[in-house]
Amino acid sequence: MKYVSKDQNDPHRYDDLLNMERPLSQHKALSMAQRAAQFASFDALDGYKDTIQENGRITVEQIELSDDEKQIIDTKLQALKENISNHPYVTITYFVQDYLKDGGMYETLSERVKKIEFGGVELESGTVIAIQDIIQIDV
Repeated sequence: MKYVSKDQNDPHRYDDLLNMERPLSQHKALSMAQRAAQFASFDALDGYKDTIQENGRITVEQIELSDDEKQIIDTKLQALKENISNHPYVTITYFVQDYLKDGGMYETLSERVKKIEFGGVELESGTVIAIQDIIQIDV
């Protein structure tokens, strides 16, 4: 081995390293796919993307109907109940509570009514809508 100068200002202190052979690895060489996987992107902040999407999702507060509006819906439900044997086709707009955030969203379904029971309207698809969540019914 050559002499290595300990003088920090010596520009030739590492000259002996320039002509050395590269040491051989004791590990098996990786395939191109394995090497690429080492540098593949990863989610450094686990769940951050989901949190951003969740916070960006818009919810609204449930509308409180007036007594007159409630009476109109009740009248329409009574008419539907009297005609239930014909499975009338209706369009219902109702509130769906969001269980992850405050508020929820309004959905509108157009479908045939299967039955009306105390507290809910069951559609032929099996969807049951709570009467207190309904804000509009069109027959």
